[in-house]
Amino acid sequence: MCRSISPYIAVLGLVVAGCKDDLRPMTAEWNTVTAKWQTRADALKASGLDQTQKLSALCATAGLDPGNVAAKTCAGLKETQLTDQAQFDTLRSSMARHQAEVAKAIKRGKGPEVSAAMEAAKGEVTALLGRVSDKGEPRDEALKSLQAAVTSELEAAKVAAIAAEAKAELWRQAAVDRKPLELTDVRFTKGTAELEAPDSVAQSQLQEFKVWANRCPELRFTITSHESKELAAAEAMKLTRKRAVAVEKFLVDNGVAASKIVRASGNGSKTQIADEPAPASAAARAMNPEELEALRNKNRRITIQAVDVCPEVLRGELVRQ
Repeated sequence: MCRSISPYIAVLGLVVAGCKDDLRPMTAEWNTVTAKWQTRADALKASGLDQTQKLSALCATAGLDPGNVAAKTCAGLKETQLTDQAQFDTLRSSMARHQAEVAKAIKRGKGPEVSAAMEAAKGEVTALLGRVSDKGEPRDEALKSLQAAVTSELEAAKVAAIAAEAKAELWRQAAVDRKPLELTDVRFTKGTAELEAPDSVAQSQLQEFKVWANRCPELRFTITSHESKELAAAEAMKLTRKRAVAVEKFLVDNGVAASKIVRASGNGSKTQIADEPAPASAAARAMNPEELEALRNKNRRITIQAVDVCPEVLRGELVRQ
């Protein structure tokens, strides 16, 4: 953070010949004070350089997302660093200026003038040293927070990469091996066949599926909608048929060729993938409402089943997002 401060001018013991004032005690005091200032300034410089190196290393970490907390924190700390450097430059300039003024006063040999110059220097430099010193601990805390943010972001990215790889493999198996692909994040307005708002997770998953489906010209598939156990069998069947058609329309409207979709049908609540208790059962009443809803959401899903599969050679294209 800080640049080197020039060594102090070694002329503090000078006394003009013939001066009646004995300035040796004042000169000794001044030399002691300035030596302490120099030691403290050198320590601040070393600490600042260490913090700068840590900041540079953290902010250069590979894989940081520019829009996430770590990158934004880096930008803020770098801006603060410029302010801190300016304050240190002010301190350096002040120390050099007062050094010259006290040296001139000593050369003139007048005790009161030397005393006044020393007091003025002590007041200003001590205050500036305090301001620069006060920045050290907050910067250390900021660096610790930045380290935590970087670690958290890298861990999250690692987890996300593993999840993406697992999802991609499921989609590959669906296209190449005809393994049913369960889209459990597709959501509809309760009791209707209307998909949730465009910015919802439901739309996001269908958009991902659209890209996947279009990567393989040979792929043709069926769409089957499922419902939880909440509705009567006939009502569930009717609703899931409408929802399957809604998904088909969404995909076609968003660029999937209609010829790829062999059939869109409803299956009511006949096939469950989560162990959901019956609505009026004691087990349902005993469950936490959020846990029960999570089970029902797994069963309210869209199943994609390949009819005409993709060749294995397209595996790389199928898993690339």
